[in-house]
Amino acid sequence: MSLMSVLTQSGLSEKEAAVYLAACELGPSPATEIARKSDVNRATVYVCLESLEKKGFMGTAEMLGKNVFVAEHPDVILDTLKRDYELLEKRQKNFTNSMPELAAHYNVEGKKPKVLFMEGLEGLRDHQVVFENLRGPYIQITNIDDAANAFKGSEFTRAKHQDRLKKEEVGGRALLVTRQSFDDIELAPLPTDVKFLHFEKYPVHGEVTVREDTIFLFSYKLDTFVTIIRSQTMANTIKAMFELAWEAAERLPGKTAEERMGDGWQKQSKP
Repeated sequence: MSLMSVLTQSGLSEKEAAVYLAACELGPSPATEIARKSDVNRATVYVCLESLEKKGFMGTAEMLGKNVFVAEHPDVILDTLKRDYELLEKRQKNFTNSMPELAAHYNVEGKKPKVLFMEGLEGLRDHQVVFENLRGPYIQITNIDDAANAFKGSEFTRAKHQDRLKKEEVGGRALLVTRQSFDDIELAPLPTDVKFLHFEKYPVHGEVTVREDTIFLFSYKLDTFVTIIRSQTMANTIKAMFELAWEAAERLPGKTAEERMGDGWQKQSKP
């Protein structure tokens, strides 16, 4: 990589980089000499020198009664870049910590909810990306037999999605409808509390999942499709209805997140 490329990637414009390199080669010099060496016109050189000085790449001195410009040693530049990087990391950490509060402000709705429609196996894969970009716990009611059939041919993609949820410790609660014997159900190790429901009593052929202000509606009968609705009001309504269903299912068999994740794992917060 050329020195010009290194300098421009460090935040300098091409002309600033040319001026800095010229000053490095010349040593303490007036602006006129730096302009000739860098092949940048004199007026622009003064602008660049002022900018470089503010960025810590250039200093000034007096020699024989004249002001000259002195390029800072590369070690000084490296220290400056390290400080900038540390500051950027701190800003990123502060922004990440503020995400829940920022998201709460962002959830202010417009006149109409945002709706997205996805079809087939590709739609199932695409919805995973949308889901993973959300934050916080989720609630879900789903037919696990139909969901498994819908993902036939894409089991690897589904497993990778579940691995990411496990790694990020995405918690939640789910009501799982099935025709299987409850003792025969095999579940992925996810930090989600679940209750089991008999299909004969609750003939569900789809799925409703809510995370943040986003609702995922699945149809697994005949054609598979996903409808994604972003509406805080609608999400809150479904969450309230889920709470009623969850309380009614309190005595039904199921598994806790701790049981699914194994010994030594502890839930960070209740969803």
